[in-house]
Amino acid sequence: MAQHDYVIANQGFPAFRSDLNVALSAIVSNNSGASAPSTTYAYQMWYETDTNKWYMRNADNDAWIQLALFNQTTDTVTGLEEITITGNTTIETTTITTVDTQTYGDTANSDTLTLGTNVVMTTGTAAGDDITFNSILNSDNAGDERNLTLTAEDVIFNGTVGQTLDLGAIDITGNLDLNADIGNTGGTAGAASLDVSGRTDLGADVATVGTQIYGGVTSLTAASTLATTNSNITFNGTILGDLSDDALTLNMGTGIVEFNQTVGSGGGNNDVGAIAITGGLNLDAAITSAASLTVSTTSNLGASVTTSGLQTYTGNSTLSSNGALNFTGTTVSFLGTVAGDGGNDEEVTITGNAIFGDATTDTVTG
Repeated sequence: MAQHDYVIANQGFPAFRSDLNVALSAIVSNNSGASAPSTTYAYQMWYETDTNKWYMRNADNDAWIQLALFNQTTDTVTGLEEITITGNTTIETTTITTVDTQTYGDTANSDTLTLGTNVVMTTGTAAGDDITFNSILNSDNAGDERNLTLTAEDVIFNGTVGQTLDLGAIDITGNLDLNADIGNTGGTAGAASLDVSGRTDLGADVATVGTQIYGGVTSLTAASTLATTNSNITFNGTILGDLSDDALTLNMGTGIVEFNQTVGSGGGNNDVGAIAITGGLNLDAAITSAASLTVSTTSNLGASVTTSGLQTYTGNSTLSSNGALNFTGTTVSFLGTVAGDGGNDEEVTITGNAIFGDATTDTVTG
């Protein structure tokens, strides 16, 4: 801790060296002290040691502007108005809080943001209070998958997440705008899991080891593949396509995908393209307009399905609706056993060609 007026008077060598060392110490310590420097300059920095507040002198040199509040016990920082960082960055602090935006990197294909610990980033809740990653995002070491917890109006990924070193759990309170893959270039998962509370604009692929949860409306802005390692994918909001009728591919191994709200717009501009599921399906809301639907393992069908093309249910299917079920497509194929759930006698209507079973042991029961 040191402060200096940055005026070095004519003096003998020992005194000059001592005076210079104090000035250099003041520079490297941000003019730290319990009170403000007595001599001030425009844009000068000052760290107030008794309050852990960091200030900058204003342009008129007549007031101090608080930049941040540090917690020296937990090694965290709060109180920044906004953050904009260009180039490569490593984050070792656990908490970054701003009033407005946070932006990391300016070249999504080359800048790299490296997490050296689990990080919590928080912005305000007003329109435009976003966290934007214009950079590749990695953990620092193999085996040290760093968790990333984000609270903002929108979280925007413009660079690949987990490109070479996977992240841990990604938890987003707010909306997600995904313009680059979450996934390792080696073809493996880019994160342990993904949980989004709000809307998701899905314009790229997502590969996680564990679960993926999409809380709000999911809009397909490009053909996308979502993959887990035998873990579930849950959509708690409506799924909408765009004018391109982008395809949705879901690869979960032994996991299932759960649709809890309507898929498609029922024949409008938000129809979904081909839905291909490697894993199981738990359908709790109607698929109103998709190009096709294929399911590789079991299907729990609690709502109706309308496609412009094929529907193929490869594994056993359970009919679990409280009302009538309607399956509309060019050909609807149930290639395993079809059975009710025991609670209701299901009424099924198929509009189009129908195929039941691909083996003599397959049955259709109430």
